[in-house]
Amino acid sequence: MKIIRIKKQLLAVITLVFLTISCSSDDDPRDNYPQNRDITFSITSSDNNRLSEIKYTIEGNGINILESSYSDSHLPKTKSYLSQ
Repeated sequence: MKIIRIKKQLLAVITLVFLTISCSSDDDPRDNYPQNRDITFSITSSDNNRLSEIKYTIEGNGINILESSYSDSHLPKTKSYLSQ
């Protein structure tokens, strides 16, 4: 009877230690946002002299950038926005 009681206590201690060790902090990955990043748009074509339209937007907290271009001579096009 004493051995069974010791085994139960040992099992309880091992279970408690295992549960304590396996617990980790639940850091929310969204805590690191919003983040500022460098954004670059690079547009190329096999036919740079063709009439084309390019539109893009960058929207977020405190930022709203809208770029639009309609031409037959705007390609290739590269536009960078730093720390947005």
